[in-house]
Amino acid sequence: MVAENATLATPGNVFTSASVSLCPSEEALAVLLSPFSGTCSVGLLPLDAEAPGLESAAAMRWLDMPNEIRATCVEWTDELLFVGCNRGRVFISDTPKSAASEGGGGPFVPCGALFCSQEERPVSEIVISHSAHAMNTAVRSVRVNRGVNESLVLGLRGRKAYVWDLEGSPSPVTEWAPHEESTDTAPVMFGRWAPGSASVVLTGTYEGNVMLVDTRANNTNNGLTFAVRKGYACSSGDFNPLLPSIFAAASCDGTFSLFDVRYTSHAILSVPSLQGDISTLKWMNLNSDLLVTGGTDGTVALWNIRSPPTFCVGRAQYSYSVADLVTTETFLDQRALSISIGGELTSTGLHMDAMMKLAPYPMYGRHASPDSASTDAELAEMEERETAACGFLYTRQLRDAFTLLAQCAEDRLSHGDTEIALKVVGMMDVSRVPPLDYSSLIQSKVENSDSPLTVSDVRQAFELLLERTSTHLTTTIALTRIRGLEKPDSLDLRKLEALRLNIMLSQVLATQDPDKVAIGVEKALELLATHPESFELIDGDIVCGIVSLLLKKNFEAGERFVKFLLSKLSTPDLLTMAMPLLKRILCTAQEPLITADNSRYSRRFSERFFRDLPAAQDAVLTQLTITRLGIENYKEVTATVNAYQARCIEKDLPGIHRWLGVKPILLFLHCLAAESNYVSFFWSSVQCIQAYEQFPAVRQIENVLFAVVNRINTAAGKIADQLNRLADTERLTIPILRQIDNALKTAHGFLVVLVRVQLECENVAIDSDLGHLPPLMETILDVLNNASEDVLEMWGSVVDLLIDAPQPDMVKKYCLSSIRDFSFSMEDLMEVSAKGEDDEQLNSILDVCDDFLDAMTQQ
Repeated sequence: MVAENATLATPGNVFTSASVSLCPSEEALAVLLSPFSGTCSVGLLPLDAEAPGLESAAAMRWLDMPNEIRATCVEWTDELLFVGCNRGRVFISDTPKSAASEGGGGPFVPCGALFCSQEERPVSEIVISHSAHAMNTAVRSVRVNRGVNESLVLGLRGRKAYVWDLEGSPSPVTEWAPHEESTDTAPVMFGRWAPGSASVVLTGTYEGNVMLVDTRANNTNNGLTFAVRKGYACSSGDFNPLLPSIFAAASCDGTFSLFDVRYTSHAILSVPSLQGDISTLKWMNLNSDLLVTGGTDGTVALWNIRSPPTFCVGRAQYSYSVADLVTTETFLDQRALSISIGGELTSTGLHMDAMMKLAPYPMYGRHASPDSASTDAELAEMEERETAACGFLYTRQLRDAFTLLAQCAEDRLSHGDTEIALKVVGMMDVSRVPPLDYSSLIQSKVENSDSPLTVSDVRQAFELLLERTSTHLTTTIALTRIRGLEKPDSLDLRKLEALRLNIMLSQVLATQDPDKVAIGVEKALELLATHPESFELIDGDIVCGIVSLLLKKNFEAGERFVKFLLSKLSTPDLLTMAMPLLKRILCTAQEPLITADNSRYSRRFSERFFRDLPAAQDAVLTQLTITRLGIENYKEVTATVNAYQARCIEKDLPGIHRWLGVKPILLFLHCLAAESNYVSFFWSSVQCIQAYEQFPAVRQIENVLFAVVNRINTAAGKIADQLNRLADTERLTIPILRQIDNALKTAHGFLVVLVRVQLECENVAIDSDLGHLPPLMETILDVLNNASEDVLEMWGSVVDLLIDAPQPDMVKKYCLSSIRDFSFSMEDLMEVSAKGEDDEQLNSILDVCDDFLDAMTQQ
């Protein structure tokens, strides 16, 4: 225990009232001492050190009040000092927190006052029953509504509670007797604003009644009454700052009880303090499981709600009955500052080492994974480090805590204990305490008081909440306000965020379920968007495994994941550190790779692909786009690749011929063939085969090329066979002439396409300034030329048959139009041919057409 005390009065002096109040910034402490006779004084103590010590108590600045004023309580904001006094008055002094550092004492100078009533009857005129409680006109308690509306002030006098608005008149805007079932004169012992509420107040009476009241409700049923120990004065109460639904109330029989405002019929927990009457009670502000009580026997006790059966984890004994206490929230070393009726100012708490031992260890009861490679000794060592990390986190020693958490999570992950590793990483999360709407809660409970939950259900829910807030960084204030708090190392933060992502992705990847993986990826994307600095520590194997799985089974989700990763990893801040991961993702997105073998040439080829990283990303995104479109959208595929190639030409880049992915290249070639864009198909195929001739995967490209060539050659053979059969016809009947005309149309269409392809392929070579055609292109053109020659030979035989036919009128009727259109098409191809009108093949075809047309004209 840490127990310090400073005596503010001469030994033997006893005060009728003693009260303390911290200003909201906790840079100063106000102490009120009210003797039986003489002058009441308010002392101001600066608290400008990292620990709330009492070293400067001897130099405390005292403000003396007029002799006729008997003060009972004090409350301090950063600018105003409130003192509750006799005759139902609250005096206000313009006393900023900086006044504590000013030298010397002086008089207490009020700048205003609040009154419980406009006309206060003299004490001599007040008549009370012989069985009533002693009459007291003093304002027992003053509470400013901090954090919500500091112009609202709550005060207690007798059996009534009052609320003043500093922006209005000095009269109360609301006054009420919260405990109607109490006797007329049973005083209200304490009053507290509900956290974050502008109207709800918690009160307790001398007869032991505790009530939560909404002062702004328009109906009489505006409060909740809790099942407390009736007959024992309820001396103090306080809301848990980290669990706003929980409050503690102390009874004069030495017992304090915990209640959940959502369940009024029973207490969650009742603890006998064994220290006589409890005069005051407060929760510690940074730990949801720590409570401090001050007793009439002079003890200040510290209680841990998670430590049954005694719950007491520290006790300090002082000389006089404790009158009032406050707990700090902006000091790393938490303290309870109390004042006794003997003028003894005390500071009580636990040493950091002792506090660390109170930390819960959330991994207890969790066994290592069956696949874990940990030995018993390694498990014991890891649990010891995790326990230490929990202790550091519990005491807000964040730098040490996060360093250990990162090490522990890495150890667990390396041993295959992913579930525990994720829990360790999750301990770094900062949880902001959610607000509780007390007004709505009161209204709903009044309308429907029945609860289906049992006492054990409520206690179990409370224990879960308590464990959550005790094992995680839960706070109601900005951590930067805590003095002495060291910020976590940024590298440890990045490690933990990256570990969380790696564990999350590892778990979803292990399911091999694309739907679960897609959901996990969405969560990962949110996490990465929040913590982009974690990219550099992402496990490349896990990320690439997910990319590969999604692109195979849920392509659209995989494409989104890849695009997001590329957009984030390519930022200037991360590019250098994330370059290895970026390259791996780009490779994975193109799998299966043409450079699948690990030869020196393959490595060099891949290195050239990554020399221009923006170009590499453009290439991969183009491949993903056309893969998503698929062969059924062949026109969009070819348009996308053509646009990509145009961008590459502008930048003098090799384009598609440097891609690493096999499937996108094959898809593009298939789409060209489906679109009958044979010129682009042949040249693209030839160029790809030349570019990838060193890799075994080139065989797949060759297979696509030769399949198309064979298909053309086969089609030419079928057309030639049909024409050959018709050329042997001896008698040209009308049905035969119709067959000949249909066959000629088929042959003409085939020849126009085939001849145009040959001519345009030759033109590409000429336009590209190629000295000669690539050998493979020469072979293709030879095959196409042979195919066209075979068809032309049979076509010529059929035309000769028609010229020599004895029925020229019938021939003219059925075949003239087809051959004349074919002649026009061949003339158009003269403009395509690089030889122009000197093209021998075209002239030969036109000569045959002219012979036929002349013969028909002569007839």
